[in-house]
Amino acid sequence: MFTKSNLKRLFLDASTPYHELSERVDVILSPSLYWVKRVELPVKYLYEVKRLLPAIFEEILPEGNYSYHAYREGDGYIAFAYDDRAILELLQAKGLGANSVEKLYFAQSELSHLEGAYRVNETQSLTVKEGICVLLPSIWTPQAKELDLEALKLSKHNVTLSEFGHIVDSSSLTKYGVVVLLFALLFGFESYLVASKSQALQEERSALFERYGLKSTTMQNESLLASYEKRHTRQMALRSSIAKILALRLREGDRIVLMEYRGEKLLVEVALSSDAAYFEPLLQKSGLSYKISRESGKAAIEVAL
Repeated sequence: MFTKSNLKRLFLDASTPYHELSERVDVILSPSLYWVKRVELPVKYLYEVKRLLPAIFEEILPEGNYSYHAYREGDGYIAFAYDDRAILELLQAKGLGANSVEKLYFAQSELSHLEGAYRVNETQSLTVKEGICVLLPSIWTPQAKELDLEALKLSKHNVTLSEFGHIVDSSSLTKYGVVVLLFALLFGFESYLVASKSQALQEERSALFERYGLKSTTMQNESLLASYEKRHTRQMALRSSIAKILALRLREGDRIVLMEYRGEKLLVEVALSSDAAYFEPLLQKSGLSYKISRESGKAAIEVAL
């Protein structure tokens, strides 16, 4: 089922340009703004799945406060974790305030049907790997097509106001207050019924820990988390360095001919024209920590991460 909308669509990423809008827009969140997993769980209802999401994501999330979302797909579920405060701050930084945003969608729910690669900005492309939307540097996908967001039929899987309520202004929150109170009463009664199943849910949780290889103690899981955080920090440093290299304003005829990650370092080779005195001052301004060697017609750069 899809939602028809005549509103303009925007793809939100850290590289999205600033917008000053007088109209409301639907916003599609870049894969860089959330974590996503495809999971199969021995539970019947979606609300039961959502209660398990913090445990499912705890090994991969950096320290912080997160919200969770899920929807059914086939025999399993697509589960999300996201830092709504970080998304809100990015929206505001891009000029998208409370009066500009109509609905928010994950790229995963709206673009996972795409085949091939599609450019989302000057330096990044989006593609689908094993059913999951991922971002890649555009230099890796030279045949990427232009992504036409206006041609999309948006799904019903938007991030609801209750999950992202703080992008709504105070007058809107007042209007929804009564509705939230009624739902709270209904959910209170539902919670009373669900309490009788708490033992079964605990057993299912234990089964999930065993199924997904989670450790039995907090210390062991924290050790795994530290390992993943170290990997995450290294990957973020790599992405930042790649972005800075791709952002260098090379002169016409000069080009990047090699970019390789090796031994925790980023190796870059740039083919330069005979008049290449401009290049190293340009590199110095990028803020990268690097070593450079020059040969006739090219520069080899080793970037420390």
